[in-house]
Amino acid sequence: MKLKDIIQITVFTVIAFVLGMAVSMGTGMLGTVSLYVASGFSALVIAPPFVVMAKKIKKKPSAFIFFMLLAIFWSLMGYWPMLIINLVAGIVAELIIGNYENDKRIAVAIATGMFIISMHAMTFVKVLGPEKLVEVFTVFSPEQAQYMYTFFTPKSNVDFNYCKYCFWSLWLVCSECISIINFFEKKKRERDTLMQKNTVKRDLHS
Repeated sequence: MKLKDIIQITVFTVIAFVLGMAVSMGTGMLGTVSLYVASGFSALVIAPPFVVMAKKIKKKPSAFIFFMLLAIFWSLMGYWPMLIINLVAGIVAELIIGNYENDKRIAVAIATGMFIISMHAMTFVKVLGPEKLVEVFTVFSPEQAQYMYTFFTPKSNVDFNYCKYCFWSLWLVCSECISIINFFEKKKRERDTLMQKNTVKRDLHS
């Protein structure tokens, strides 16, 4: 992998990060619903830059670098434990994606990576609890931490519903990725066909 490849990955990751943060800020005003919506919507806007990056560069370990750069950006905002989550997501995505030639593997790689990331809120809340959550994530107030802990309570069926929502959201991500890939492949075929026609016309006139 060359320096220009790393620069391109960085550019696509920055785009994905900005889009993801915009969605998080927008959905943050929805109260309890935001804990459902943010994970799915963020995945939907992060997936396109990833797919374009993967199809353009086609080199290992592009997926891993993409996820780790996202983690670095998040850690700079106070979410340093995301380095651990994204490390796992990046490794899994890299293993799934293979040689970057199979479109379905690319789609499944980003969907699986984003599913792992989408589980971080419920995981941290249940493992750390509200008090420790405030200590680890300095961006949370005690009220916010308690609110999240109450939301992910074992007294309700919210765990199952949250996982189910994330699953179907990321299924949509897979579908979106495949649609994006097919769109670019179609445009490439059209461009190649046009170039062939132009070449034949030049040969006939020469």
